[in-house]
Parts: sequence; C-alpha cells; structure tokens
Amino acid sequence: MAAPPNKIAMSKALGAAFLNHQVEQLEKSVGGNDGGNWRGRGGGPPKANAPRRTMEPKKEKPQDRQEKEADIIVADASVLVHGLEHIRKWCQRGRDEIVIVPLEALNTLDMLKKSSKAAREASRILEKQVGANPRIRVQQDDAFVLWDKIHFADAEDTSPSPEWVRRTICSARWEVEHGAKPKIVLAVAPVTGSPAERANGSLVALWAKRAGVEVLELLPTPWTGGHGRKSSDEDRREPRKDVHPQQKVLPVRRREREERQPLVERVPAPTKVIRVLARGEKLD
Repeated sequence: MAAPPNKIAMSKALGAAFLNHQVEQLEKSVGGNDGGNWRGRGGGPPKANAPRRTMEPKKEKPQDRQEKEADIIVADASVLVHGLEHIRKWCQRGRDEIVIVPLEALNTLDMLKKSSKAAREASRILEKQVGANPRIRVQQDDAFVLWDKIHFADAEDTSPSPEWVRRTICSARWEVEHGAKPKIVLAVAPVTGSPAERANGSLVALWAKRAGVEVLELLPTPWTGGHGRKSSDEDRREPRKDVHPQQKVLPVRRREREERQPLVERVPAPTKVIRVLARGEKLD
C-alpha cells in the first residue's frame, strides 16, 4: 500500500531540517562559538572579493633614530681591537653608518688572534655581520689609491711610513674620492703604550690627516668579553696545579661533601649478641 503524498512530503521536510541541524552543529564544533558558522549573525557568507586587512609595518619612532657620526666610516684596526663597542653600536638597527673594514685591518686581526681576546671577538663579530648586514662591508680588492698619487699637505716631510699604514691610508683615500656620501671619515682609537704598533692608531691618524682624510678619534672601550659576559676563552678554567691532570676536578660543594664522606661505608656494630646453633645442638 503506497504512503499518502502528504506523509512523503513531511518526511522529506523533516530529513532536510535534520541535515541542516547537523551541519550547524559541525560548524560550531570546528569554528568555535564565533568560528566558521556565519549563520544567524547577519551579513551572510563572506564575500570572495572582500578586501583583506593587512598588517601595517611598525613605524620607527623618532627617538629610535640615533644621530650618525658619519656617512661612511673606514674602521682602522685600532677600533676593532681597542674600540669594539663602537663596532657593535654601528651594527645595531636604527643606525645609518656604512662601515668599511680595510683588508689591512683584517690582516692585523689575524696577526693578533693568538695573543688578543679582543681580536678574536672582533673576528667573530665581522664573520656574523659581513654578508648579513649590508652596512658592514669589507674593502674590495681594487678599492685603493696608489700611494704616489696621494697629495700630502706637508710634501717636504720625507719620513718613511710602514707598509701597513700606507695600505690603510690608500683604502680610506679611495673612499673619499669615489664615495657618493658627503661625510667620509677614518675612525681610529689611539692607545698609548699599546704593545702592538699596528693596533695603536696614532700613526694611522697622523698620516690620514696629511693625506686629507678626516679622522674620527674614538675613545678606547674596556674589554667586556662580549656583552658583559666572559668570553669562551675565559670560560675555560685553568686546572688546579695541585691536582693530577687525569684527576677530575669536582665543583667546590660537591668536592667538600665527598671529602667528608669515607671511601668505604662503615657498618654499625651490633648492639645484641647473636649465637648461631650448630647442627644437632639444642637451645638451652
């Protein structure tokens, strides 16, 4: 017997309502309370051509901009060894200085690596910054002026100059003649009594002034071992002289605790006498 048409239509309507209810429940469980279910909120489904909200880049505050010391700074080896904090400052964000490291300054760092912790730290900083920071650059192979082509202010002075001084001045002079920036300086950090003459800075500053290169004299900064912490070389503590090389040096507290403890644990003496019976012996 066929079902009446009204009953069939009612069954279809109930089935459609049940399916809609299931869909709404699924949308709520997936999108959360305010998630992907747009039904009942007004406004209809999201439009395909609706403009997307984009995050605006963070604007730099005026106080974040620091006054630059020059447009292009040619860093002498004395700055890398005795004024490393100035290099860190120029590498920071918000600075505009372009730092040029002469090839002769790199040679000086290589010569001082074994005896100077600051030279090793400077080499590590340059390895991280050169290539990653576009403002920290190394002198190009052909970026120099011939020494004989430089016009010195006191041409009558015929005192000799070391080769490493000439190479540094030739590099700085090339930046002055070919640089597009208005202010180009040679930064030095003069140190009196420095054992390494190549990292003194005084002789380079003297010849730079004669060659017509503006000199930026910086104060030497104390060595902090890298942002106020000890360097990796200082972290390697020297072994105690009274300890055999193969003997392991323990921390102080642990060593004192173990020194107080005996090597062999002592068993406390029994407080009662225990008599062991032989086979066949009867207890009295």
